[in-house]
Amino acid sequence: MMLSHPRLRGEAGAELLGPLRSLTVRASLTVTLGVLAVAAMTACATSSPAEQALRQRSREAAIVCAKKFPGVDYWWDRWGGALMVSVNLRDYPRLSGDQSGFAACVDAEIAARSPGPSGRLAPTSAARTTVHVDEAGGRILAPVTVNGRFHGRFIVDTGASLTLLATDGVRSLGMAPREGAPIMSLQAPMGRAIWRPAITLGSLRVGDVIVEDIEAVVSESVRGADGLLGQNFLRHFRVTIKRGVPNVLLLEARAEADLGDAISPFLRLRSRRPFVFS
Repeated sequence: MMLSHPRLRGEAGAELLGPLRSLTVRASLTVTLGVLAVAAMTACATSSPAEQALRQRSREAAIVCAKKFPGVDYWWDRWGGALMVSVNLRDYPRLSGDQSGFAACVDAEIAARSPGPSGRLAPTSAARTTVHVDEAGGRILAPVTVNGRFHGRFIVDTGASLTLLATDGVRSLGMAPREGAPIMSLQAPMGRAIWRPAITLGSLRVGDVIVEDIEAVVSESVRGADGLLGQNFLRHFRVTIKRGVPNVLLLEARAEADLGDAISPFLRLRSRRPFVFS
């Protein structure tokens, strides 16, 4: 219908086009939801056995931890492949004890069910070390030696569950994920879970401390660094970062009996949505 009169365009046009726009939005939303549903079913249908095994471990861990922390509200995001935990955003600066405990419990349960070594302090490792570190964009970058040969700068991330190594470092070491290697879940933007293969590193060295036989996830890029030190490395130490000139990272070895309390879950806040960890 053509509306040629200015007043008719302004009034009748609004009356006619308003419902049409609403109808278009609803139709678009229906199509979008339909596409997402198909994508979710496709993702579930095409996931590898390793991915399915990891998701099963996550579900089992959540069931165990829900009995320990019955007050925590959680659910399983089938499309993203991640466990979701509801958090009151007003308490963002300090997560409740139950929520933090539930997340740490899930992290520990998944680790206990996961194949492969989680790392151990080398017999030749020092009890403590102090190294100078750089700060860029709010990130702490520490000098790390991998397998005694590859030297790079790794982000120190006390909130990440796993250690990451960029593909350039993997290639320089002449390594590649073996067939049937564990597939680990990483958190991507918008709360989406992505899956990457893991490799076992002979050693990771920072200053005078060394962790042997530790798994690292292979990632195409690690935000402008050569890798990332996650909790499966940092949990072996008490970590202190002193800002100044220069910035200093202090690592003090923890007793094996204390390691169970050292796990910190990987939590990421999505704008006005629940925290997500995988």
